[in-house]
Amino acid sequence: MRVVGPDKNIEYNDVPKLEYTERVVKESLRLFPVLAMVGRHVVEDVVIGNYVAPAGTCLVFPILHMHRSEEHWKDPLKFDPDRFLPENMADRHPLTYFPFSFGVRNCIGWKYAMMSQTVLLAHVIRKLRIFTEYKSIEEVETELHAFTRIKGGPKVFVKAR
Repeated sequence: MRVVGPDKNIEYNDVPKLEYTERVVKESLRLFPVLAMVGRHVVEDVVIGNYVAPAGTCLVFPILHMHRSEEHWKDPLKFDPDRFLPENMADRHPLTYFPFSFGVRNCIGWKYAMMSQTVLLAHVIRKLRIFTEYKSIEEVETELHAFTRIKGGPKVFVKAR
């Protein structure tokens, strides 16, 4: 609300000013990516470390696992939007965070998705308070289907400001 005020319509030029809101969206997508995994069909032999994936192999990249890996994230189940401050991202390998997939076959609409989620969240938090029953992220059970889903649905409640 400090950036765009309580009533102003958020316009395209306002989006870059919503830095913290964008970091909240990124951290939400880190913990709960829309896709839990993404697959790639290799057309030629690929060497990964000591392994060879022969042409025709389907490789699966576990987005949810990578986003919550202690190997790549300090306190991986802690919600911390500041992970996405530029100084905290500088030394991180780009494939530790890929909610929209990666490479030439990544989501064609990822920039629009980030912008629209950031603007939507900014509008929502101006008008509503958001509450949950969960005491920690560890309590949130996910089901892995084509998309990541919260088992039993999210336990989120809203109240007008």
